Amino acid sequence: MTETLVLGAKSVVCAMITVLGLSSSAVAGANEAHSVTVVRVNAKDVVRRLPATVIGADDPVWNPGLTAPITARRIWQAGIEDLNFDSGGQTDLYDWRTNTLRPDPDAARDTAALGGYSYASAPPQYTFDQFEAVARAAGAHTTVHVNYGTGTPAEAAAWVRYANRERGYGVRNWIIGEEVYNDQYTEPDRRVPLTGGRESAAVNARCYARNVIAFSKAMKAVDRRSRSESSCLLWTLLG
Repeated sequence: MTETLVLGAKSVVCAMITVLGLSSSAVAGANEAHSVTVVRVNAKDVVRRLPATVIGADDPVWNPGLTAPITARRIWQAGIEDLNFDSGGQTDLYDWRTNTLRPDPDAARDTAALGGYSYASAPPQYTFDQFEAVARAAGAHTTVHVNYGTGTPAEAAAWVRYANRERGYGVRNWIIGEEVYNDQYTEPDRRVPLTGGRESAAVNARCYARNVIAFSKAMKAVDRRSRSESSCLLWTLLG
């Protein structure tokens, strides 16, 4: 069966930035896309089989249920093989050393945009070490989002060192930030303007492209086997 999916490239652009050579200018060039793309998918054609680790689950640090006695067994029974240390917007406030949230630099804007909800109202309920303990008990791998919004490359590198050199967790997948495509609206980020719209989105993309390389270099200097990945930049081009 063949289906046709029509995407308006001017309406939505998704830029996956990796450290393998995609520059900020390439991301900025995405703004020039105005054509309509037609994608036909044959659902019966197997191109590649997904690995078992593709079945995973986010585990927000504000959820006390992760450390419940039954949780690890339930994760194993569900066939979930990758646990994601990721808390949405709180990821970019999280201090892994103290297991606390930093003050939100955009608190007034974020609280208003989220209908009165404050990131500070949901503090961490478990530590990174407890998260890894549950993953091991469930036989799952882990993926960790580092703090991009209020963090630094040195802080991220120290987390890699602690996880893999000091504790031996063997975390291979590290993602730089979370939901950075929304930084000009509801995500904490001290690096981008708060105006929103086309100009802010373009600045955000170029800024993130530069910084993701700096983060990745610092993290790989600690553990060359670690894979540093970008969060997907998705924004709406207005006008």
